[in-house]
Amino acid sequence: GHPPKVLSDLVPGYFTELPNDPYSGKPLNYDVARGLIYSVGTDVRDNGGALTHIPLSDSREPTVSIK
Repeated sequence: GHPPKVLSDLVPGYFTELPNDPYSGKPLNYDVARGLIYSVGTDVRDNGGALTHIPLSDSREPTVSIK
């Protein structure tokens, strides 16, 4: 009924382990206030999860809202 405080709260109930960001190799970024899990993307810069393209228009950087 509410988002987790930290992504690690999803282990082991939803994930066996947390996936890493495919671009940075580090854990995915998470903004609990916005309900947003995001990747740094192909430019490897953390822009706070701001959309840089129309969602799902770039096959290299799919973006999906979970709210």
